[in-house]
Amino acid sequence: SEKVGAAKPSPKLLDYAIRDLGLTNRSRVLMVGDDLLADIKGGINAGIDTCWVNFANEENKTGIQPKYTVHSYEELYRVVMEPEELENVGVRNRRHMNEG
Repeated sequence: SEKVGAAKPSPKLLDYAIRDLGLTNRSRVLMVGDDLLADIKGGINAGIDTCWVNFANEENKTGIQPKYTVHSYEELYRVVMEPEELENVGVRNRRHMNEG
């Protein structure tokens, strides 16, 4: 964030990372984080999909709405991996189970 001159949830930080990685299709970028105000709001501000890692099963009282919410690594795998990859980690259920 120091190099960019901005901190989360400013979209400048994620915009810089996306450009630096050479990513051109924002619809294939996912911000995964455990902090609704910094990580998820930052992803929303940058116009990319978001996944809230909520292993502590906290109530969302912020009004910030991630595209996905996961409560375990297994659920996270379902969001970020292709079906054939899921079999390699022992997860065979359908993808994107916990949208919203």
